[in-house]
This record gives sequence, structure tokens and C-alpha cells, in this order.
Amino acid sequence: GKAATNAVRTIHSIQVRDEGDGNYRVDFMLDGALYKMVRNIMGTVLAVACGRLDVSSIPRMFEEGTRQKVPTAAPAHGLCLEQVYYSDFGEGELPECFRGKRKLPP
Repeated sequence: GKAATNAVRTIHSIQVRDEGDGNYRVDFMLDGALYKMVRNIMGTVLAVACGRLDVSSIPRMFEEGTRQKVPTAAPAHGLCLEQVYYSDFGEGELPECFRGKRKLPP
């Protein structure tokens, strides 16, 4: 794909759901994603959950602006895109977390 001209993305929500038998589902609601963005977030979450990374080090990674200390991206298997909402949807068709948050283009 084409490189993004603006690297700012907004995460509106992240929901973790226990699906039983040790399986979890993580739903992201974003206004867009950069290459490996979700995999990088999940790799960091898993590193914290497994004790390989202290949660207090995450703000420092952002402050330093370097990816050298960022954990490995989570593997792509199990990752799927289920729904895309386009800006030409009417306000009532958008998920509630998007309604009224941004002006939709005409």
C-alpha cells in the first residue's frame, strides 16, 4: 500500500472479550491504522501480560520516539478485519463511538 502522509490515528475504543477456553477477542475501533499498528499494540499488550515488559516503560517509548525498545509485533495469524465504515455513511449508520465526534465530509 501507499505510505500515509499523516501518521496520526485515533483509537476510539479497544474492547477485550473473553470467549472461553483461553480464547480472547480484542476489538479495535479506529479512524484508520498504520502498517502493523494493531499487531504492534497487541505485541506490547502481550509482552506486559507475560511479564517481559513493565507497563511503566510504555510512556517512555512514546517520549523517546524510537521503536528500538518496542516488543515484537504480534503474529498476523488470528487477525482479521471484520468491518469497515466509510465516511460517506450517514451519521446514524456509524457506530455510536463515532457519532458526533467528527464532521463527515459531504
